[in-house]
Amino acid sequence: MATARAEFKAGWGVLLSSAVGFGLGTSGLPFYTAGIFVEPLSKAFGWSVPTVQGGLTTLMLANVFTLPTAAWLAERFGNRRVVLGSLLLFGLSFMAMAAQTRSIALFYLHWLAISAAGAGTLPMIWARPISGWFAKARGAALGLAMMGTGVVGVISPVLANSLIERFSWRGAYLILGVLPLILALPLAFGLFHERENPEALNAPLPDPALVGALVARNWRFWLIGAAFLLIGSAVACVIPNLVKLLRTHSFTPGHAAQVASVIGLFVIIGRAACGALLDRVWASAVAASFFVLAGVGCLLLRGVHLNPIAVVVAAAAVGAAAGAEFDVMPYLASRYFGVEHVGVALGLLGVFFYFGAALGPWGFSRLTEMAGGYDTPLLVAGAMFAIGGLALMLLGRYPAEHAAN
Repeated sequence: MATARAEFKAGWGVLLSSAVGFGLGTSGLPFYTAGIFVEPLSKAFGWSVPTVQGGLTTLMLANVFTLPTAAWLAERFGNRRVVLGSLLLFGLSFMAMAAQTRSIALFYLHWLAISAAGAGTLPMIWARPISGWFAKARGAALGLAMMGTGVVGVISPVLANSLIERFSWRGAYLILGVLPLILALPLAFGLFHERENPEALNAPLPDPALVGALVARNWRFWLIGAAFLLIGSAVACVIPNLVKLLRTHSFTPGHAAQVASVIGLFVIIGRAACGALLDRVWASAVAASFFVLAGVGCLLLRGVHLNPIAVVVAAAAVGAAAGAEFDVMPYLASRYFGVEHVGVALGLLGVFFYFGAALGPWGFSRLTEMAGGYDTPLLVAGAMFAIGGLALMLLGRYPAEHAAN
């Protein structure tokens, strides 16, 4: 039986390429820089804030449809081919944002193109190969692989703000879009390879349609899906709107970007801590702890006068939760549905997550306008974090047939 150390020795290349590719893919680069581009695009074209933030909503909503397609392609042609093609197309599509005109339709079409091109860089696509390389240290491996978005979350808000100030928002889109092409794509080409771990994957994959039907009949599937619909919506409510929220409290663009980077830092910490805990503690309890704390963080952002320390604590709590979410979902899928079903299960669960994430930014902006401030939307986001996290406590013990695979 392979030890955790042996698994890391054999699979380090997969972890490194996954971390960089995931961070510079659809879940990282657009998500953590969207808030930085809101003000420049609003000024350039006279668009309202909800209109600009609707781009991220479009991306997340499109992921509901593009993710299952990418998962099917990965099952049919292999994760490696899908990842390589997706990284190439994603970088080019992100660079194409620099060609934006006053056409709102073109703006949303750009976001649709980013979703279609980058679907193969979503976490659910990386998760099955990682689960195949790791059995004993699967939680830690998933945590390390998903840390890439945390690094991007730390660097990209400050980098994007600096690039906009120096080269304009068009130049910033071009430079940021080059990063997946010169960093993630070569690493994935050289290091990202699939391997079926005989201790974890000891049977051929059945028909994905039959697996999907089997998983969908499991009540735990619907509970996990509903929980992550709420959690995905809450994360997408707070993170893309944080910079704008802080700007209304007289934070400078640079200071607001620095606070946004705190989220990225704690995404890294949250991913590492959550991944390590998942191998030692019941996953539902770990998840509930992270998400309830994020709900408390939302409450700290409410009020007329924000305490700078409370703002940093809130950003840390939300960042840690954002880090935990992509550790928890693949881990729960492998323990409750089996490693051999992870790819299909995550493709289906991702529909819930990205549907929630699609509604989050748009709903948060609309509710802010209706309520005349951020207090009510933050209360709603905090409740979604708490309810989603606590709901996972209802899953019960891992099924005996999947508990050790």
